[in-house]
Amino acid sequence: MSAPTKIYLVLIAILVIVWAGVSTFVAAREPGLRFITDPEDIMRNPERFTAMLRGRVDVRDADGQSIAPPEGTLTVHVEARDAAGTLAVRRIGTVQPDGVFEVLALPYGLATVSVQLGFGETIWQREDIVVGGAGTLDPRIDPIDLGDDLFSFDIEVRGPSGSPVPGGQLAWRRIGSEDDVTFDGLAPIAPDGHARFLSTSSTIDAVCFVPGARTELFEELFLDSSLDLGIGTTVDLEVEGTLPDPERWTVHAVLDPIELRPKVDIRREGLDVSPGLIYAELDPKTGRVSIPVARGGRYQLTWRVRQNRRHSMKTERLSDVEEVVVPAEPGTYSLRRAFPIDAFLRKVSDR
Repeated sequence: MSAPTKIYLVLIAILVIVWAGVSTFVAAREPGLRFITDPEDIMRNPERFTAMLRGRVDVRDADGQSIAPPEGTLTVHVEARDAAGTLAVRRIGTVQPDGVFEVLALPYGLATVSVQLGFGETIWQREDIVVGGAGTLDPRIDPIDLGDDLFSFDIEVRGPSGSPVPGGQLAWRRIGSEDDVTFDGLAPIAPDGHARFLSTSSTIDAVCFVPGARTELFEELFLDSSLDLGIGTTVDLEVEGTLPDPERWTVHAVLDPIELRPKVDIRREGLDVSPGLIYAELDPKTGRVSIPVARGGRYQLTWRVRQNRRHSMKTERLSDVEEVVVPAEPGTYSLRRAFPIDAFLRKVSDR
């Protein structure tokens, strides 16, 4: 054996020993799978998160025809691990109406993929899905065939006048629930008066939250149902005392929900039936305004005053806060309150 050959073999042996030692060292120090949850970690190491996951969900109706999943009703949850099995991230993507989803900023490797309904129920899950570049498409997620697992609901909601309501929320649950106040899902009521969503049950109970319409439980609804809501709750607010100059200022009364009745909870954390802040503009001549609400209960009453100046969005928020109670029973309720004119004048004089 020539001298160069011996040297070459010795170098290979040294490299093998070093590699084995390093591998053993790394394995011994391996802390286990580490999930990256801080976006700053990804920003500091962007080269490690250049992969993506792309796929398609196939949803069919009761007749077996493919349908577009209503926006926001299906989410894809990805738990992706790098090839070494030491680093992982969790991501959530939304299924678009055409069934397509994309989840970005993942490490190259494998992933556990699950499809959930909007309220958190897992209806499909697979492990070891391949995560790669833009051209990588694991056939197990193209498409994800949900088969007969889902039922598509299209509920028309009509108000007291008999016309479709222009918006609101619909909470629903599968029948047979032992809890009277907890619902499985929450669907928006579109401007055309329809609530569209998916369920794993073909029959549901539902309650609608529409300002000025009665909040009541409808039981055993089928896929295409129509709901007629009765007259609900309205607050007739009359403001006493002096108001800001209507030529210069517009006054809004604001109701901020504290505790509403009837009580309704949604199983999925983060979903809230509360309508948020309710703004109502006072009539500058009468100092009155009618405020339709979806539910009674405890509210905070505050005030916003906007300057009537072109190209100006300047709004003064007054610190005066008062709790008011609105009865849960349907009807029109009168509420008289004084506008805090002194607080307003101090506010604008301090600018």
